[in-house]
This record gives sequence, C-alpha cells and structure tokens, in this order.
Amino acid sequence: MQETSTRAGAPVMAGATRPGLPRADRGFSLGVVLAFLPCALFAMSHHELSRDEMQAWLLARDSPTPFVLFRNMAYEGHPPLWHLALLVVTRLSPDPRAMCALHVAIGTAVVWLAAAYAPLPRPLRALFAFGYFPLYEYLAISRGYGLGVLLALAFAVSFPERRARPLLAGSFLALLALTSAVGWLVACAAIVVLAGEQISQRKARGWYAVGVANLGLMAGLYCLVPKPGQALQGSGPFRGGPLGAIALVMDAMVPIPPLRPSFWGDNVLDHLGPLTEALPVVGVLLVAWMALVVLRAPVARAFYLVGTALLVAFFAVLHLGQTRHFGYLFVVFFLSVWLDGTIKGSAPPGRTGYVTLVLVLGAQVVGAGVALTQEARYVFAPGEQAAAWIRASGLAGAPLVLEPDWASLVVLGVLDRADGWSAETRRRGSFVSWTSDRQAPRTDGDVVSFALDIARTEQRDALLVTNRPLSPGALERARVVKQASFTASISDETYLGVYVVPFAQGGS
Repeated sequence: MQETSTRAGAPVMAGATRPGLPRADRGFSLGVVLAFLPCALFAMSHHELSRDEMQAWLLARDSPTPFVLFRNMAYEGHPPLWHLALLVVTRLSPDPRAMCALHVAIGTAVVWLAAAYAPLPRPLRALFAFGYFPLYEYLAISRGYGLGVLLALAFAVSFPERRARPLLAGSFLALLALTSAVGWLVACAAIVVLAGEQISQRKARGWYAVGVANLGLMAGLYCLVPKPGQALQGSGPFRGGPLGAIALVMDAMVPIPPLRPSFWGDNVLDHLGPLTEALPVVGVLLVAWMALVVLRAPVARAFYLVGTALLVAFFAVLHLGQTRHFGYLFVVFFLSVWLDGTIKGSAPPGRTGYVTLVLVLGAQVVGAGVALTQEARYVFAPGEQAAAWIRASGLAGAPLVLEPDWASLVVLGVLDRADGWSAETRRRGSFVSWTSDRQAPRTDGDVVSFALDIARTEQRDALLVTNRPLSPGALERARVVKQASFTASISDETYLGVYVVPFAQGGS
C-alpha cells in the first residue's frame, strides 16, 4: 500500500503499488512561483552585497581549480558546496551580481518545491513562500544557507522513497551536510532518525541512505573542525547557556525585525523589556507544543526534537551565530511538519495544530514585509557605493590598501581586483585568509605609514580604505586627504572611508 498523506489540500498519489515520489501540484506551484518572483527580484535589487557574500565570491573567482579552492578554504570553517557552485558562476561572469542571480534561482526552487510537494493545504504552502526566510534571509543575502534549505526540501520530497531509492535520499543529506554547520546538524538529525527507523523496523535496504549520508557528514566535519593556525571567527557561545539558547526558537518562529536602520540580525522580541526574560521558558513550551500537538508521527517528532536539540546545543556551546544560523530551527520545524504529512497513517494535526501553523507562517510573512521595507529604505552595506565612487573618480586602478581587509572585500569584488594590500597581514590578495598570525595595526599612524610605503613602492598615489574615520593627526602628518565616506546599516559594516595617499609628498 502506498505511503501518502491524508491531509486536506496535500498532493496525494494513488494507484501505485509501492511508495513513490509525490505528484507535483503543478498549477498551484506555478502560480506561487509567478507571484514570488517579483518579490524576490525586488528583494535582491535593493540589497547591497556584504563582506561575507563577497568573501565566498572572491574565493571561488581566484581559485583556478577545485583543488586550489579547497586549499584556499582551509581556514574558512565552512563546507565547500556553495563555493563550488560559485566556481562555475565566476567562470561565466566576472560580475558578482551573477552570484545574486544564482541565489534567486535557488530561492525560487525552494518555493517551487514547497508549493508543489509539501503535504500541506495550499494556504499554508503559499504562506511559507512569502515568509521571512524563503523571501529575505535565504534569498536576498547570497550565502550557502539557501542552498542548504533547497537540499533539505529535496530530501523531504524523496522521503517517501527512502527505502525504494535510498541513494537518492542519502545523497541529498550528504550534500546538505556540505553546505554549512547548521546544514550539517540538520543532516545529522535526519541520519540519526533514519538509523533509528532502520533498527526498529529491521529494513536492510534503508541503510544505504544512512551510509551515503554519512560520507557527506564526515567530509563536512573535516571542513568544520578548526585547523592548526586558524583564527576562530564568530560571536562565541550563547552566554545564557542551553536554557537561554532555546529562546532562539522564538526568534526563529517569529523573525520580525525592528523598524530601524540596523534591522538585520535583530528581532522585536529582544526589545520587550522584562518580557524578554521569559523567552527561554516560552521556547521550551513552544517546542513541547509542536512535538505533542502539531506533530503526530513518531518519526517526525523524533526528527524535530533531535534537530532542535542539536541546533540549540550548538548555539549554547560553540557558536551563537546570527539569524541565518538559528533560522534553521524554523527549517527543522517545517521539515518535521512535511515528514509528518508523508508518513503512512499520520493523522492531520487538527484545528489547533492548523491554527498553530497559520500563526507561525503568518508571523514569517510579517517579518518578510518588515525586512523588505527596511532593505528598500536603508543601505545594507557600503562596499558597492564606495566601489562605484572609486570607479567614477577614475581611481579604479590605483593601489589599494585595506584596513581591515575584511571590511573592504566588496570594493575588491565590484572593481574586479585581486591585488588589495592588507594592513593586517602586509600581503596582497583578495579574499581573507583567517590565520592566527593576523595583527591589526596598533595606531592610525601605523595604517597611514603602511599605505605610504605602498604608494612609494608603486610610485603612484594609493587609495586607503578603512572602516572607521582616521585621526586628523595621522592624516595631516602625511598629507593624506579624505575623499569620501559611506555609511550603512548592518552592525559590522556601518562605514567606509576612502583616502588618497600621495607617494610624492608622503612624509614631507
């Protein structure tokens, strides 16, 4: 008998003698995609590229082969799948906006899979498409997390055939583990649940899926483990411990940014005064509610609880991260609901469960609307504006000195340069290599002195780009002139200043 969902409005297959892939709800999914695309293009067209996005682009652009890319990524702390995709794109176009086009395609594929295959009523599938994560966080911002969501949903589509076609389901999980640390954790949760299912049901064929997925898990783990000499990045663990970190469940379920310029990575729930202190308790209750009321199948409950526990433990012990990371708490929930609807004999969630899904997905839509409004009003990151000014001023070919180098990656990428001088490493290149020997200059005078050395070596005026205003004293002594400055909204890329360093007069 076929394994399928009984939920109202879900795509249902009939007439097959074994479990199969669900039939696509073609007309509805096409309508959702056509409505989604203008919103996606609006989001992307109003988004200014940030340093993290450009770091991946530069790594791929300046790596001639996949093997060189793996070597250049040694200190990234990221699996390579997104960078490998960009390796192809950079050969097709030198414009970093090609990366954005790829990301829109990935985001559209995510929406199409959910609209066509998710075993949910049509209104819920439509709400998902226009939620904060599919429409903004994992679409407008070109990182590997959107690719991870696509592979996670592809696994959900293949889930009914996890025994008939175990290599398909296992391959999707293996690739998911190669997208990001949080993608690796979601893949790990799925593998744990699949293995438990195989043990309890004694189905030998399903172990192929577990075996293939484990190959990706091991490769991803190798990329994620810090290497000797690597400078650790990130915000560190959550200071509130596991109980405090579980409050992030609420941030993931209700991702509504505040109405202010620095909206990204923030949430209105974190500005409720004394009520904010209750979020950990609310998070625990919400997880219990989802597991006991919304989800009915033991496999779906197990996946939700294991996936949520792994992510919360990761945030509490290793890396708090930002919205893009703990957004995977929502991804795990949505996948759990999806798997719940595909399991034979699974009962619908009932009116209470349906209302819960409407409230969660509705909050996601509100969050997307706020984020798109703020993205259109404010400059996300200043790099593209600075690069445009440099090009318009006829200075695109001048020697570039960057302090810090990571803050000016967008300038290098937009100008299609690979020869920026880092004041932290005293080396020339494009992407940042996160090694522990990096040393920030002690004073503004040291920064200007290094820029003067480069100008004299190159025998021409140099450009110095910094993420802070330099002290007037350091500038006057070397007759360095500030030419322009650009401001933006996100917390660690709020400013870029552009200075001309004259080689003939410096130090006089």
